[in-house]
Amino acid sequence: MLLGQIDRTGINTPDWQLSQMIEKFPMIRYHIYNFLNPERYPVVRQMKIEGLLFDPRSNMYILLLKEIDGNNTLPIWIGKPEADSIALALGKIVTPRPLTHDLIKNVIHGMKMKVTKIVITEIVDNTYYAGIYVDKGDGSEISIDSRPSDAIAVAIRINAPIFVDEHVIEHRNNDELEDWLEKLKPEDFGNIM
Repeated sequence: MLLGQIDRTGINTPDWQLSQMIEKFPMIRYHIYNFLNPERYPVVRQMKIEGLLFDPRSNMYILLLKEIDGNNTLPIWIGKPEADSIALALGKIVTPRPLTHDLIKNVIHGMKMKVTKIVITEIVDNTYYAGIYVDKGDGSEISIDSRPSDAIAVAIRINAPIFVDEHVIEHRNNDELEDWLEKLKPEDFGNIM
């Protein structure tokens, strides 16, 4: 079936336009894939923040997620501003003026909406993609494309659950990374968290 001929969705655009749109917006690709493959209903795993540490090899921070009802972990390399925002939220530190993630929380609450969950949906070329799922207040839910670090920074502030699509967990299997994570000690997490 050609992508431009998806009758069930009502999409009636030429194939090349749809392909460009799908490439530009990963959340569209995620939802279309799941729609066209109903036998693969997205299986997600609920995660919690296990730690936030500095990786001297890459000069970046690692946000470590751990499955709540299992042993899976997911390390996500993030920038310093996002790490700072997450650390502030985890430490329940209130800033004199709202930061960007506080502003997002305030806008959502001000519009009488609610974040129901965040989902890390896929990994493409070592880049993770996520969605912030918002209940619009009328029973309908929309998904907003986001970087995982931003989605998690918002989720902490709103106390929303964090989920990861199972295929993302399966994709990140890397023996060198697993060995490195297993050798981590509590002191490796430093004073960030």
